[in-house]
Amino acid sequence: MLLDILSKIDEKVNNIKDTQLDLVGKDYIEKYLYIKTKDKELIPLPFNPIQSMYWGNKTKRDIILKPRQLGFTTLKVAEYFERIINEKNVTAVIIAHNNDSTQKIFAAVQLMYENLPEEKKLQLNAGMNKPKYGNRKEFYFVSNNSRISVGTAGNTSFGRGDTINYLHCSEVAFWPNPEELTTGLFQAVPFDGEICLETTANGVGNYFYRTYQEAKTEKSIWTNHFYRWFDHPEYKLKLDPGEKLELDDEEQRLIDTYNLSLEQIKWRRWKISEMPDKDGLTKEDMFKQEYPEDEQSCFLTSGRPVFDIKVLMEIRRKLEGIINYKEYSIDHAAEIKYRLNEYDDYEIDFNSFIHEKYKGELKVYEEPNSDLEYVMGSDVAEGKDGGDYSVAIVIEKETGRQVAELHGHWEPDIFAKKIKRLGLYYNNAAAGVERNNHGHAVLNTLINYDIYDNLYNHVKYNSATGEEEKEPGFPTNKQTKPILVSDLQEGIRERYLDIQSMELVDELITFVNLDGGKMGAQEGCHDDRVMALGIALQVRKHTVVDEPFYVSSGDRR
Repeated sequence: MLLDILSKIDEKVNNIKDTQLDLVGKDYIEKYLYIKTKDKELIPLPFNPIQSMYWGNKTKRDIILKPRQLGFTTLKVAEYFERIINEKNVTAVIIAHNNDSTQKIFAAVQLMYENLPEEKKLQLNAGMNKPKYGNRKEFYFVSNNSRISVGTAGNTSFGRGDTINYLHCSEVAFWPNPEELTTGLFQAVPFDGEICLETTANGVGNYFYRTYQEAKTEKSIWTNHFYRWFDHPEYKLKLDPGEKLELDDEEQRLIDTYNLSLEQIKWRRWKISEMPDKDGLTKEDMFKQEYPEDEQSCFLTSGRPVFDIKVLMEIRRKLEGIINYKEYSIDHAAEIKYRLNEYDDYEIDFNSFIHEKYKGELKVYEEPNSDLEYVMGSDVAEGKDGGDYSVAIVIEKETGRQVAELHGHWEPDIFAKKIKRLGLYYNNAAAGVERNNHGHAVLNTLINYDIYDNLYNHVKYNSATGEEEKEPGFPTNKQTKPILVSDLQEGIRERYLDIQSMELVDELITFVNLDGGKMGAQEGCHDDRVMALGIALQVRKHTVVDEPFYVSSGDRR
């Protein structure tokens, strides 16, 4: 009896006329994969203009920055669902940023399956009425050994021992611990597999921001895709009979720059009115984050910014896409010949210690000019292998123009030697070294073992003796840091600091007010360059340079 039933099932499957074999990809999706519209209608997925634009340019490693509600996740669900029902032995995984989105995405998968032609369902399930799937949000098809799974970032074990052929990470800018999560997931995707990261913006400096910016360089494995809100034809509102819009300066700029219609401007006004005020950001700021018009204004800091974001964004736009520096390396092992007591008579071959052999650690925006005076600020990391970096920034003293930036992980003694050589390169620049923690070790090397004679000495008043005391280095503490930050705020706001480093601008943007009245880097970001620039500015403002300061007597060669 059972054999007869199984025989009839096999016969039924073998006799299925699969009329869909000649359709794949976009054609298959638009004919057989159904979605629910905003009007609650069930229709085959129609590609909107932006989806079609992306489809024609997609690669195996895509990263997408886009406005809200353009249907990219729906598109990727449809693309991967079509793959797993028409290909053998493949796995597709979609990861959402929260549980609610996970439920909605899996509901979309279920809807697509339920509305497949019956003969296709029978074929996928080897003649059975239902697919095999368990407690996880997953469809597994017996006939072709393919599956599609939907999970939530942080609540899934995907990537641990699995092979993923197609991976989509939705709203990845909002994931918790994205670096850790993506590391495991990406390791599960083979070289010929596909990965897509897609999201709206969520601040500067985080994992998505950094990855997206890297995707715009030739060195990245990612292909970046950016779409603007006005590229979507649905984002407009009809004007009422006789209605006229009085345009403000920003609206007129948008019309002049992007040739927007008044209907699009009306929609923009309506959407802005719906936006909340958040962390000191205006409704219009929030709109630009959720519905970008360019690749930078949407990347607003998610914290409470310390510095003028609009000015910094202007600087960033000017720097974007240009290479305004040369890359060098500083050889800390090179010998520099000099006579100890004749500080104006160095015998130096600069090419012996600042060269292009190992590029990357030093960016020179402007070569030294013998007629100019320079100052340097240095922020010292907590050890070579810590999360922070050691940074030295050189500025021209008269104008405040940034001319160089040294950035990397080094032991304190090696960083001290690099500071010395960079200072010598820039006309014996006055060097302010942070005195906190490992900064003491850097100063110890500079003073005792590798003498640099132009160190900044911080002056403080001794209330007990009534005298001023001088110590080499700059102490960053609760008394000095507010002054340092205030001077940076003024320099940025009044535009007299000529910043040349894109990375420095990004750190300034993500330098925020923290809980407890503190200031520092937004979570996941760094502020090493910020502190180095701030110290350089203090050196410029208060340069106190004496004869060489010795910890103990005796010559140090």
